[in-house]
Amino acid sequence: MLLSCWLVGATAGMAQDFAGHYELSSNVGIHRLELQQTGDRLLGTLITANGHRYRLEAQIEGNGATGFLMGDQSREAVELYLEGLQLKVGIYPIDPQSGHIFFDQGQQFAFNRVAGEEAGSMASPSGEVSSEVTLRAGHQYAAGTRVQVPSAGVSFVVPAGWIGGMPRGRPAFLMGSHTYAGVGMVMPYGSYDPEQIRQGLQEPQDLGEGVILMPRGTLRQEGSHTWMEYAGGPYVGHALVVAGPHQNAVLFFFAGPAEQSAYFRQLLQTMAAAVRFDAPRQDQALQQWHQLLAGMMLKKLDSYYSGGFDGSYVGGSSEQTLHLCSDGIFAYFSSSSVAGDAGLVGGYSGGTGGETGRWELQALGDQVLLVLKYNTGQQSQHVVSYDGQRTMLDGSRVYRVQSDRCQ
Repeated sequence: MLLSCWLVGATAGMAQDFAGHYELSSNVGIHRLELQQTGDRLLGTLITANGHRYRLEAQIEGNGATGFLMGDQSREAVELYLEGLQLKVGIYPIDPQSGHIFFDQGQQFAFNRVAGEEAGSMASPSGEVSSEVTLRAGHQYAAGTRVQVPSAGVSFVVPAGWIGGMPRGRPAFLMGSHTYAGVGMVMPYGSYDPEQIRQGLQEPQDLGEGVILMPRGTLRQEGSHTWMEYAGGPYVGHALVVAGPHQNAVLFFFAGPAEQSAYFRQLLQTMAAAVRFDAPRQDQALQQWHQLLAGMMLKKLDSYYSGGFDGSYVGGSSEQTLHLCSDGIFAYFSSSSVAGDAGLVGGYSGGTGGETGRWELQALGDQVLLVLKYNTGQQSQHVVSYDGQRTMLDGSRVYRVQSDRCQ
């Protein structure tokens, strides 16, 4: 399941790329809208043809965004929706006393995206690299952007027709497109274990929403390139691992409708040709996190309870513990229990399980990954973070205490 945990919900994890410059021509001149995007937050400035300036603030959900358009003495509701290079904008008056939005009195406009001097991350018409950035979580990058990952010694270019970014709390660079159906992923490796990656590539890939892709054929090795194909119902997937000269590598993956299979293969070849490798750089954050985690136990607790008026109830709890020993060995245990009483019949069930392997830390952009290499040959990656008070694993709180199993 090498790709599964990264790609499940990928399209939901990525907001649309609204950032850019838009124009609307009218009989009084040109209205200009400039949008800046950070994660799912949108800020912008609208300058009308007669010079009036308005500030826009909105929250993105999928292809749309909702928020407010504010002038010196005005405040209106605004809706935005992307259709390719066109931005549909609806502006609606608000009752200043009740806050009621009059959707039946609104106006709709269609702005066109344009290339401007400030649109530095937009791809040039020739498809050449238009800017270079260092990967940071929560940021999005347009086609033509070369994304550098110094900790892995890898850089790659977002392909034409696609946008990408690393959602905070996810250990991969995810891509979507306004033009093509499907999803893409890039995973750089500063430390490359060929056998584990090969094993992962040969497993079924669960993309979520009932889409499971099964391996089709066998691995194909072409020098430093390793290829694998997948199929499931009306969908296909294509994976390519490119190995670098410093024991590093990068994995590319695209999945979508079967009729785009040839396009996905060509896309992988294009991205592979643009890859650059360098020696991975040490990240100071890894040393700090190693000191925090070595010899410790991460514990996650969950519970629920539901009762009825007739005295019936159902409840349960689960506990997951991950022991990270100083010698690089980890042990993972999980247990759960469920209890219920329907008035006449009561019951209880429980379960437990454990797995072992080796652990290490890797940097990806400005995030730190906890890499678990199981003795079964499987591998998983998890984002660790600290919000000032709590230790977080993949965005969920865990308790960090001294391990009672590590020697």
